[in-house]
Amino acid sequence: MTAKGKPGRGRINENFIFIQAFSLFQQAQAEEKTSFIKALNLYKQTLSLIDSIPDKFPSSSLALKIAQRRFRLGKTTYSGIQKKIESLRLKASHEETLEILHDCARNLSQPEQRAEKLSDIALLFHSNGQKSHCLRVLSKASEAAEDIADLSSRSRLLHIVALKYAEIGEFERALTLSVFLTDLSDQVRLLTDLGSTYYQKKMPERARQLFFNAIELAERAADEEQSIALTSWIAYKLAESEEYFWALEIAESIASEEYRCSAIHQIVERLISSGKFFQEFARKIDRPDAKAELMVSMAMKYAADGYFSQAREAVESIGSISLKSQALLAVASEYREKIHQSSAIELVDEALNLSAKIVEPEARIHSIVRACGILAFHKQDSRVAQLMEQSVKLVATIPQDFRRPEFYTYLVKNALELNQLAIAEEIVSVISDKNARNLAISDIAVRHAFLDNFSLAQKKIAAIDDPFQKFQAIFRIIDINPENRNLRAKLALLNEIVENLPQLQKRENSDQILAECSVHLARLEKFHSALQVQEAIKSDQARDELLWKLAELKFRGDFFIEGIEIIRLIKNQDSRISRLIQLGVAIHSGKYKSETFKIYDFLPVAFSFWLEEKEISEIRSLQNKL
Repeated sequence: MTAKGKPGRGRINENFIFIQAFSLFQQAQAEEKTSFIKALNLYKQTLSLIDSIPDKFPSSSLALKIAQRRFRLGKTTYSGIQKKIESLRLKASHEETLEILHDCARNLSQPEQRAEKLSDIALLFHSNGQKSHCLRVLSKASEAAEDIADLSSRSRLLHIVALKYAEIGEFERALTLSVFLTDLSDQVRLLTDLGSTYYQKKMPERARQLFFNAIELAERAADEEQSIALTSWIAYKLAESEEYFWALEIAESIASEEYRCSAIHQIVERLISSGKFFQEFARKIDRPDAKAELMVSMAMKYAADGYFSQAREAVESIGSISLKSQALLAVASEYREKIHQSSAIELVDEALNLSAKIVEPEARIHSIVRACGILAFHKQDSRVAQLMEQSVKLVATIPQDFRRPEFYTYLVKNALELNQLAIAEEIVSVISDKNARNLAISDIAVRHAFLDNFSLAQKKIAAIDDPFQKFQAIFRIIDINPENRNLRAKLALLNEIVENLPQLQKRENSDQILAECSVHLARLEKFHSALQVQEAIKSDQARDELLWKLAELKFRGDFFIEGIEIIRLIKNQDSRISRLIQLGVAIHSGKYKSETFKIYDFLPVAFSFWLEEKEISEIRSLQNKL
């Protein structure tokens, strides 16, 4: 042996090398629990040492066994180690990428951004089979959240981190974060969200304990109104978790009659939507209007499930004329087969007869329009036209002048959906409010564009006298018209918008229109023009947000390299790095499907951004010192 306790050069033999390989193999097995990267390298070194034995000691018996693959390291064979290496390659690549993203995220200057991105990255570590890494990063995320000055933002991020702890089964850690929430309402919401998560994971005892804690906190509220609101929230979350009887018990304890009725109403609504028996709960509601609303929901549920006789029974129990009309129309809308046409029309007629007795013109209009939709489905076009004309006349009887424009535009939208273009045009002529008229004209133009009457749609838009509304209408007709149609006309309209931008008074409106122009040019495969337009945007934040939208268009089109280059144009360093992390999270989560850009292709991209960030950080640090 040498002075350092190692065999001399002449004493190194095949057995010594094999023992070294076995030692590396054991280290690799241990490292798998903490680092796939280190484990992969150690497995590779293990094979490298074993492969060196036949070269160095070709005449040894061990070399023969290695050549014939007749040896074991523990219980593992040579091919077993090779399979282990292959299985670790992707995981190690993921780990390396995530470590780079983690390093980028923890250097973000804004604690809110830092906390959000770290929490996103943490779950990716968990999905990669590295819970210890996940916990480490979530801990950093919670630390960043605690550094946020704004109380509402801090609570929001702590809530997010807590739910992510719960998502990976770390409920105690999640619960600990509630201590850092200074607002009582935030604490109660976190406890109930965690309780709901426990219920989802079939852990009812723990879930109930959290709800008990939430109830105690709500009772401690100094302000009675806050206590009532929080108790209502707890009742709702219990019903959401299908603890209906407990939810009802909590709801009945609410002192305010209005809140109590509302909470019970919500519980019963959830019962109805789940198809469960609800009469026992409905008896607790003593307000006729609230009970009638629930019977409408019940009739709709029965009809949607095909139980029409039960639906009719529910309708008959409704005392309110307006609600009964709604329920009849809801049931009628479920009669979709041709053989049921007469039944549907009979229900519509009954609903219309009831709606004629309604005093409020607004409610009558809504009933008539709903009836028109059902009649149009059954090809009753002449009746639809008559009823729409009747609705237009009813608008004039609405007592409040300021509400009439809203209903005129509502009728225009519905007339267009029902293919009653002529009536829509008539309505526009009686709208006196400028904004409402412009919106109605825009809706008509959109309908023509949808029908591929693009030149007519352009002519309609010319009548809009507000530049901002006109530009928005242009975007709408471009969006609704098939992408491969009227390309020249669309490009001409976008160029016209850019030329006429000085007509806009507010800078933010100008930036918004330029951003929309840029996106539309990109969708029409004019990316060079889109990038030119974005340069004219005054606001750095608006331009950076636009660049991400343009990059996303590239990603969705499977042009990842081009999209990444667009991200590099983002001016703000934190925004640029945040978007890179967002892209990495999306790729690792499988959001983008690509034939050319695989998950391991992202590693060098992330590394290059990391190098840029380090360089910029060093320059800033040097400038601060100077």
